[in-house]
Amino acid sequence: ISINITEARQLVGENIDPSVVIEIGDEKKQTSVKEGTNAPFYNEYFVFDFFAHKEIFFDKIIKLTVVHAKMLKTFSVGSFKLDVWTVYKQPGHQFINKWAMLTNPGDISTGVKGYIKCDISVSAKGDAVQPGPKTSDAEEQIEKNLLIPEGLPSERPWARFCVKVYRAEGLPRNNSSIMANVTKAFIGDNTALIDPYVEVSFFKQVGRTSTQKSSADPVWNEEIVFTEMFPPLCQRLKIQVWDEGSMNDVAIGTHYFDLRCISNEQDGDKGFLPTFGPAWINLYGSARNFSLGDDMGELNEGIGEGVSFRFKAKQYSSSHFN
Repeated sequence: ISINITEARQLVGENIDPSVVIEIGDEKKQTSVKEGTNAPFYNEYFVFDFFAHKEIFFDKIIKLTVVHAKMLKTFSVGSFKLDVWTVYKQPGHQFINKWAMLTNPGDISTGVKGYIKCDISVSAKGDAVQPGPKTSDAEEQIEKNLLIPEGLPSERPWARFCVKVYRAEGLPRNNSSIMANVTKAFIGDNTALIDPYVEVSFFKQVGRTSTQKSSADPVWNEEIVFTEMFPPLCQRLKIQVWDEGSMNDVAIGTHYFDLRCISNEQDGDKGFLPTFGPAWINLYGSARNFSLGDDMGELNEGIGEGVSFRFKAKQYSSSHFN
């Protein structure tokens, strides 16, 4: 993933010393600091190298944040994020000369916090990267050259994304914690059930349900709510069922929601409320056993398809709000 941070404009705040922090997954890099300006110029180039399965790599979130350091404290001016897959599906697997609109998700009533001009490209082994056209400052208009896929509206409202988790059926009955496996291996105790909970990951946000103790058919009836712009610049939402252990938690199965199957922002009518369910979905994981390790653990993370369990959920986005 290659990112060139060219400049920023219209940053909010007085007498700020801005720099741009780039986060991709767990990796973080930062530009130099420009003192006393709301329109800093950087022209700094960064490269992030990854070796990962496509299922994991394309879900990584690219986050750009303008920060201001003052009196040993760092303040966020605003941020912008999109997933790798959104970049990769663009012509040439890149955005060139685009302005990323900065917002503050923690205070959605305050509007735009500024803009970052940048290039972002994603290249896998064997991909040929084509240079994009450059535009002159004289002909450039920020609002008409935003970093969003073609066809998306330039003004995206904030919305609530709600996932209601009802229940699961037929989960594996053996507990996957280390201590439970030790007990089963040496004592032969097969009666312990798992302690399942559900974790929902959406656009660098994570929510989870409560834990249902000793149940292979748990019932939650709980709702997880995220706040994000609509349409979001990410492709998938991930649901995982976990087994809560005394020493470590273990993923049991994973399901990915393709958001385009829930709401096609290019074909839907204005005011359309995107919904899914209530419906059963399949979770795929490795065959459970009483061994101390699981050599097919990748299946539990959604890489490949393994044993199927039933899970009932509803995903939807509420009406937009400002």
